[in-house]
Amino acid sequence: MDKLAQNEIRLVLAHVNSYTRKKLNDQSPFDAFSTRYGFKLIDVLGIERINPNDIILNPNLLK
Repeated sequence: MDKLAQNEIRLVLAHVNSYTRKKLNDQSPFDAFSTRYGFKLIDVLGIERINPNDIILNPNLLK
């Protein structure tokens, strides 16, 4: 298995955390986090939200 670069890890996490969850009342972890902690912290952490129509949850994301 190849090692992932930091930018690839951030990309994968952005897609996973932008996907809505029933357990979060159909919110994504990103949306739930931003509601609770605000966008200032998100900007500091460099967290990115992916448009729901652009989310890729398979290995093709890194190709």
